[in-house]
Amino acid sequence: MSFLSPWMLMGLLGALVPIAIHLQGRQKAKVVPFAALDFLIGTDKRVAKRLVLRQILQLVTRVLICVVIALILSKPYGSCSSPGPVVSRGPQAVVIIIDNSGAAGYRLKGRTLLKSSIASAIDLVKRLGPEAEIALLTTTDGQGELTRDHMALRAQLRATNLTSERADTARALHRAQQLLSGSNHSQKSIYIFGAKTRSLLPESLSFGIEGVSITVLDPAQGHFLANTAITDVQVSADNSIGNRGATISAEVANYGETTIKQTLRLQVGEQVVARGEVEVVAGQRKQKKFSVNLSDQPRLAEVSVHLEPDGLSADDVRYLVADARDQVAVLLINGDPHTVRHEDELYYLEAALRPGDQSESGTTLTVCTADTLADVDINSFDVAVLANVRSLPDSLVTRLSGWVKAGGGLLVAVGDQVDADSYNQNMAPLLAQSLRSRLDLLAGRKTGPGGKLHLSKLESDHPIFSIFSTDAPGLYNASFSQIMLLGPTTEVRERRVLARYDNGAAALVEARKGAGQLLLFTSTLDRDWNDLAIHPGYLPLMQQSVRYLAAKPLQDQSQQVIIGESLALKITGEDSRIEVRGPDAVRMVLEGEKLRGRSTARLDHISVPGIYRVESVDLEGRVQERPDASFAANLDPAISDLRPVPSDGLRSLAAGTMDESSKGGRKRRVELWHAISAGLLFLLLVEALLSYYTGRSKRLVRARP
Repeated sequence: MSFLSPWMLMGLLGALVPIAIHLQGRQKAKVVPFAALDFLIGTDKRVAKRLVLRQILQLVTRVLICVVIALILSKPYGSCSSPGPVVSRGPQAVVIIIDNSGAAGYRLKGRTLLKSSIASAIDLVKRLGPEAEIALLTTTDGQGELTRDHMALRAQLRATNLTSERADTARALHRAQQLLSGSNHSQKSIYIFGAKTRSLLPESLSFGIEGVSITVLDPAQGHFLANTAITDVQVSADNSIGNRGATISAEVANYGETTIKQTLRLQVGEQVVARGEVEVVAGQRKQKKFSVNLSDQPRLAEVSVHLEPDGLSADDVRYLVADARDQVAVLLINGDPHTVRHEDELYYLEAALRPGDQSESGTTLTVCTADTLADVDINSFDVAVLANVRSLPDSLVTRLSGWVKAGGGLLVAVGDQVDADSYNQNMAPLLAQSLRSRLDLLAGRKTGPGGKLHLSKLESDHPIFSIFSTDAPGLYNASFSQIMLLGPTTEVRERRVLARYDNGAAALVEARKGAGQLLLFTSTLDRDWNDLAIHPGYLPLMQQSVRYLAAKPLQDQSQQVIIGESLALKITGEDSRIEVRGPDAVRMVLEGEKLRGRSTARLDHISVPGIYRVESVDLEGRVQERPDASFAANLDPAISDLRPVPSDGLRSLAAGTMDESSKGGRKRRVELWHAISAGLLFLLLVEALLSYYTGRSKRLVRARP
């Protein structure tokens, strides 16, 4: 214990005053024996004893009162350890940075890190004193000004809300640098309230003001923040369970110190469709895949994957929009029809494009022959397939060519009915490349093992082959006995060879014509020239080719946006208003100057995770759904990494002084005179009671006869 005014302890000498008065006040009358008085005293011994005891207690109380008064005047104080930094009062410039990112939502001992940081920051404002100029910044906003209005500052602190964004500490420090550079105070400090994690304090973070002390105050107080999170969700087509089948792949990361075993829940809309367990080693990631059939869902299905809740619940769910694909209208033109079904030119192609239930195939098929093609309205179809068709009349070629230029997709497959010279002369507008001659490997020409050709090179980055694995055994194992060789061409800008045989000849060629696409397959679609149709790669190859020609290829992933980012929406000249609806009644409207004369409109600062749907209003006021523009918004995976930053990383943060006092240990002065004053009041009350009862006893003794 120490004293602010130790010289006031001289007042302890005042404790001698009550003792002197007590001794001076004792009666010193001469004792005279008197028989009657002896009798009275003998009968009042008990009263006399109580009177003496009270007088002694009264003396002790008065001595203590004098001692306590002296102690109060000397202002005693003690000290104790207290969490938080050591601060000095007086004129100074201080910037407080509060982490209100998604990571600050971690609950520790029933309280979020943000709430703990706010409480500590309010205490800091009180201890800095009224002369300090203080600015409040957050890691997701980074805007604020120096002020001495501490009452408003504390109200602002209490109103700080948790966000779903990633901490941008670099931007907050840059703003702090601007504020402190413009201050005239010689003492300048920055206090960062937030868990010392990689998301708050990345390795690339730097700060360069000399003479500015930076203090990081960790609301976790050194506790390890174990966390498990879903860091990524992807969707891909799964034709093995139907045309509207999909594989949902969720990536689970374990940022803890021990191996975890968690249960994942897959939801489509509000319905739980699958559950599965995943075991992840500490510091590792693992994928969990679900297969789901979206046949009973609208084209765009709202999918979410959920993890068991932990300290940070915000990253225990991730969203995506799965494109369940709409129907593609396909016209199949049969060049070699047969009454025996399995010998028909289209037997295998129809089975590939319409497996199982037709309602789930994703395609509507219409079959005709070259003779009946003139009676078909080609404009009602997305894709047409010429399967081993003889050269068509000029009128039909012109009609098909115009349809392709307008956006149609045409697949041409050769066969015995195809004559190279006739095709080059009459069908050139429908060919991706001119034909040269047929190569029959069974007629004495042998190339490759077994005298047959195999596919040897695929453009794996092309949408048609993107769903196949690198080795693609379902394609490479197929053998070709006859192919059509192609003629030379100089049109290389609009043409691309997507697949080749092992002798270098082209197997599948793509070319653009106007707004449409042409594909040329240099073998048959049945088993006359190859056995591809009986290999597992045939079905996905035909389905992908048709959807690619229809400009509706299977998507490997849905459109996803990270919280805090912006998104560009495509608009047309007919759009007068675009409305975006998200979770928690989020509503964003784009109209007027934001749309006029633009091809895209930007949605800024998407802040709530979930599924967002888009509607547009045309010039005539008609409202139209825009399912192709729907998107999912998710947390930045970096938020989930709550592993602590090494001390070396903290020290390299600033050129000035780095203080890691978040663990506590500062000495706090504790004023003791308040408690001593309460003791003084108690002693005064005791002294008053003793005085009352002592005086009463004396009156009783004097009143006796």
